Amino acid sequence: MRGRIPTRKDIKNTLLGILQSSLFLTCNGAAFPLFICFLRNILGNFNVLTVSFVPALLSSYVAILLERPSRRGLLSLYVTNVASETLFRMASWRGLVKPLPYGEVIIFTTSIATLLFLYRSSHATNDSIYSLLRFVVGPFEEKGYAENREDLPPQDVSLRFDRRSSGVVKAALQIYKSLVQGVKNYGRHPACPHPFSCTFYTLQ
Repeated sequence: MRGRIPTRKDIKNTLLGILQSSLFLTCNGAAFPLFICFLRNILGNFNVLTVSFVPALLSSYVAILLERPSRRGLLSLYVTNVASETLFRMASWRGLVKPLPYGEVIIFTTSIATLLFLYRSSHATNDSIYSLLRFVVGPFEEKGYAENREDLPPQDVSLRFDRRSSGVVKAALQIYKSLVQGVKNYGRHPACPHPFSCTFYTLQ
């Protein structure tokens, strides 16, 4: 939909997607107490499994069936992160593990490094997680991306001035062009696949 006016079909699909995701969240939250009562009425009592684990498992399973298949991978990644953090906090509160200073930074950097390593290796190009990475870090880091592709930005972009533009505007645009071109030509590491300097790629 980028660069064009959305049609009625696009708006309809967007609204249906929002309603479907809202239904997923509603079902996930409402089905949990329902399954608690349902299991208690069937078994007649609570145990260590039916008090929370089994109702949460059943409600999550029913809710995930209502969500779009394309979003299930991202949801699995999100809830896995939340579940691992919950388990770690529970173990830390019970004294089973000792938290490291800035441990969340270590986990974050390790996870991002692993994702970028997988992104630069073989992967499914239509995967939603890698599509998000492609949007954030750009397509240059992807495996098999050649620098002579047609969608590479040109090395020298000339600014077109309107004849009615004042001298101050032209001078400002010339300064802007010089600054951008200087940042582009600042230099890059030989191992970097992007066409311009590392500074320009980071700022971009």
